Amino acid sequence: MTIDKAGGRTATTGSRTSISRELKAIGQTIGNTPLIRLDLKLRGVWRSIYLKLEWWNPAGSIKVRTAVGLLNQLNDDGVLTPRTRLVESTSGNLGVALAFLARRLGIEFVAVVDPKISKRSVAQMRAAGALVDAVTEADPDGGYLAARLARVRTLLAADGHDLAWPDQYHNDAGPQMHYRTTAPEIYRQMNCAVEAVFVAVSTGGSLAGVAEPPR
Repeated sequence: MTIDKAGGRTATTGSRTSISRELKAIGQTIGNTPLIRLDLKLRGVWRSIYLKLEWWNPAGSIKVRTAVGLLNQLNDDGVLTPRTRLVESTSGNLGVALAFLARRLGIEFVAVVDPKISKRSVAQMRAAGALVDAVTEADPDGGYLAARLARVRTLLAADGHDLAWPDQYHNDAGPQMHYRTTAPEIYRQMNCAVEAVFVAVSTGGSLAGVAEPPR
């Protein structure tokens, strides 16, 4: 594995109150992204498709919603303090979102990545002050997820006191954020006339959150 410390920094200023206040302020800036209509001719029939422009969110993707949900959960659990160091396995956008949020909160973020991540994502995380920890050995199936998760657990075992893992893979706070924000926005913007929703799938949190119509 390789550790790139070029962008890393430790910030210990502020308080739990200021962190809570900043998280609330950030939460008010995400979502309510535009919906644009595209008319396409499919098999001789004109169809309307609506695109939700999640890149209008801070940090440039839908993953900032997930990141805010995960950090709100850590904060509610009393985990987030000025001394907290976040660590998460990421293949790109969630890491960028967490790096953005960590900088706003004045805490450190360690992004565990692999060789498949784009140079652009790494550059964005480093620009936001993240420390990038890259695994280099692939899993038996040729992927890197298991290796990234093993590295996260190693870091937690070595320094578990101040290190906090949001765990996007098992934390229901991520899907719940989309259930509370993304799904209602879609239905409101479409006047509830939704026939199907197409969602890009990685960990599945966004899809899980919008799969059930909001009550």
